[in-house]
Amino acid sequence: MGEQPTETGRELSHKALMLRVVPGFATLEPEVLEELAALCTVRPITRNTRLITQGNRAESLYLVLSGRFRVGTEGKTIAYVGTGEPIGELAFFAGGPRTADVTALRNSVVLECTRAQYDQMVALNPDISSRILASVAARLAAITQKAAPLPPHSGMITVVVGANDAPLSDAFITGLRTALAAHRDVVIHGADDVPGNGKQAALGDWLRQFEEKGKRQVLLIEDAQAHPDWAEMAPRFADSMFVVAPPGPPHPPVPTSVEVRHSDAESDALPQFVMTRTGNGVPITGSGAWLSGRAVSLHHHVALDRPGDFARLARYICDKACGIVLAGGGAFGTAHLGAVKALREAGVEIDAYGGTSVGAAMAAALAMELDPDEIMRRTMRMFVAQKAMRKLTAPLFSVLDHRVFDSVLKENYGAVLIEDLPINFFAATASLSRNELDILRRGPVWQAVRASSSIPALLPPVISPDGEVQVDGGLIDNLPLGEMRQFKAGPNIAFDFDIGADWRVEASYDALPRPMGALAGLMLGQTARPAAVRRFPRIASVLARSMAMNSRRRLAGLDHGSDVLIALPIKPRASFLDWSEGQAHFDLAYQKMTQALDETKDAGPDIMTRLRAVSAHLVARRPKP
Repeated sequence: MGEQPTETGRELSHKALMLRVVPGFATLEPEVLEELAALCTVRPITRNTRLITQGNRAESLYLVLSGRFRVGTEGKTIAYVGTGEPIGELAFFAGGPRTADVTALRNSVVLECTRAQYDQMVALNPDISSRILASVAARLAAITQKAAPLPPHSGMITVVVGANDAPLSDAFITGLRTALAAHRDVVIHGADDVPGNGKQAALGDWLRQFEEKGKRQVLLIEDAQAHPDWAEMAPRFADSMFVVAPPGPPHPPVPTSVEVRHSDAESDALPQFVMTRTGNGVPITGSGAWLSGRAVSLHHHVALDRPGDFARLARYICDKACGIVLAGGGAFGTAHLGAVKALREAGVEIDAYGGTSVGAAMAAALAMELDPDEIMRRTMRMFVAQKAMRKLTAPLFSVLDHRVFDSVLKENYGAVLIEDLPINFFAATASLSRNELDILRRGPVWQAVRASSSIPALLPPVISPDGEVQVDGGLIDNLPLGEMRQFKAGPNIAFDFDIGADWRVEASYDALPRPMGALAGLMLGQTARPAAVRRFPRIASVLARSMAMNSRRRLAGLDHGSDVLIALPIKPRASFLDWSEGQAHFDLAYQKMTQALDETKDAGPDIMTRLRAVSAHLVARRPKP
């Protein structure tokens, strides 16, 4: 690339021309570019040499004159940089540490501008800094536009107020105060704690002294009508709001002015709604009527005589609610139940459930607060005794007769609605109408499970009341961890299956029978077929493997952060639809999880740290192929 004329007719040197590709340098005057180029150094970089190390200070900016570089972190390649592209400009201009390693893939040449050289140029041309910072800000803004939305964080100051200006009951206030007392960084303020003069400025200063100490604050509006000034001021200083409905039948959905103000804010500031009932024995009904007409991010159910419900609510207020995400996988799904049983026995509290396909089915039953052993008994009755997925039909809309499956789902989930579940739950389904993942959070539980489990070809799709075509969510996301992250703040545990990395079968493609032979084999049974045909992958196995592969590809590009991914062991060489092995999967997962939890008890007091050790333990103990 030779020298080229500028807009003014002056030719730029090769180095100056190359500098133009750096954000912020393109608009510099030719003479300034030449001065900067003269200060820079040409550096040859040999193949496999690391140019930048993650975590180091950004002391130089580089421009690739020739060659190619790999940008990676934690062993994963995240980008390639070639001729004419800058390296490390964001960290250099922002003054932060390097965020990735950069290694030469072949012998290359870079133009280096050190911090000292750059500072020297800025001293000669002070306006360079403002131009470059403006360019970097624009680039960061473009990155921000593509960032995923944040979950509904409660923030550092939360206000709790009664729905429709109803006062908070003494039982609710006592239960919440007791539960929040377990979180040592929380301070609770009521109307009687307000500074004497009741001025907003004084209240702001008063709250700020706790915030400066890192204290999370909960502002209780015990009675909005008795303390109107407190009810008016407190929400103005709150990051989030929890609206509490009194026990009894739903009131008309007439949100108070306080609720309306928060509902008009950004989506992650929407209130969370709490429905109370006098006792745990009182059935949960009418949630939809309470929620109708209200813009809320989440809703919760609290029995006033149940400390565990208050503890769960406190974890949501403190952004510490723990979720479980369960993968789809047919008969392998019973392993989820064994693992959750082990977690419960270890004292792990779960505050939200979500999943895809059989993962959604198990998550829904767990959100109903059924015991894992009871869910296991029902599952085996459904799929083994009642043969829920064994009856064939004319393959016009599906291979299996859906009526048997639908019937047992209705029998086991009843008429329960998702919004009436005692624990938050969602099911992931794939919308063929909108070509995207659909998260079901309202409506009949059985129907959500059915939609999430509509395995293409095996079962017909579900058609929603508005005509939407819904099939198994595993086609898009078999382990919807990202959706749980948008559902709530706090840590999550994601359960997938350890189905092995290398799948091979001893079968003959040429031995596949013609249509009449396949029909005869279907009628006579599996044992009547030649061995080469019996071992050939069937529709269900191919679909299961495809969905698992899809979820792993999605998870590979996801920053796990504080979440934990655990691959559950399943019985070797088991079939996706062989429910007769369900108990074996349950027992194996329970045994291995219990053993791993016991052997990692010294990993630390934090349960998520311990579960990361469990995940590594299970991988290390994986049987050799």
